Amino acid sequence: MKRLSQLALGGAPYRKCLFLLFFCGLTAQHLGSQTVTNADPGTDVLAPGTLETLSGELATDIKGGDAELAQIHAMQLQTVIGANMIHDSGGTTSVDFQALFSKLTKVKPSRTIGVDPAATAPLIEATSRLQAAITKPDWSDAGKQVAALLHALTKVVKDKMDINVAESLRSSSDQVFSEYLRASFKLRDALRSGDVAAAEALAPGVLLETQRRGGIQSGSSLESENLYYVYDALGRSALQRNDFDAAQKDLILSATTVGGPHLDTWGPNLTLAKALLDLGYKETVVAFLTSCKAFWPNPKVDGWISQIRQGQTPTLSPLY
Repeated sequence: MKRLSQLALGGAPYRKCLFLLFFCGLTAQHLGSQTVTNADPGTDVLAPGTLETLSGELATDIKGGDAELAQIHAMQLQTVIGANMIHDSGGTTSVDFQALFSKLTKVKPSRTIGVDPAATAPLIEATSRLQAAITKPDWSDAGKQVAALLHALTKVVKDKMDINVAESLRSSSDQVFSEYLRASFKLRDALRSGDVAAAEALAPGVLLETQRRGGIQSGSSLESENLYYVYDALGRSALQRNDFDAAQKDLILSATTVGGPHLDTWGPNLTLAKALLDLGYKETVVAFLTSCKAFWPNPKVDGWISQIRQGQTPTLSPLY
């Protein structure tokens, strides 16, 4: 059944894609001190011919319906576009584009969702707009176009994965696992909608089955991420009861996860952390954020920790 749980949340190859997608999404607000150098503005900073080759491969992927491979090529393109944008503007950045691009070239599609030209057909026009922006070159427009395309491709991949999960559930002979998977998704949906009572009701059952299945030792991203969501639910419930000791304990326990596709990419919901920080539990929040760094490569985290230790109150995100 591990194969099904990997399918449900992406598996290792897809997790790597999402992990790297986070870095590709870095914006100008994260700029630091590293200069991107190149002899001629308007050319490929990282490797000659890269833009032309990648944009052609992306167009082929889109037309052929290979959303996963298109997602990878779009991420590679976004890295090259970002490097060119910084270079041509004369700016500096803390992002090592060359190292990032090298990592992205090693990412392979998980091949769990299949090929569907109908699903990617609406993106053909967007791909043409991206190619036009690259040809000019207009890096600002190219950056916007590739970001929009990546967003659309991510939705296509997620929708296809959801369909596969539903089909797998219908054919699954493991009723216990099927119920566990349904409860896991209901728990996450309840937290996203702010229904803490519903999330609290689901949490004990999900935790019990997660532990029975080995927890983070199971090697499955489903169990790993469930540990976070369970303790986030329990902690937010404790906060509503003004049981601040329990809320702090659950916040720390939520960060014992080793992550997963969603947590690695988008990060944990910082609603509980923010509430406790506002109440003055600074050391607890610092400990939580420090633990999160093990699975969430957000360059903002160190800044938040530094601000808290200096007596400031940073703006934590995401909150959902």
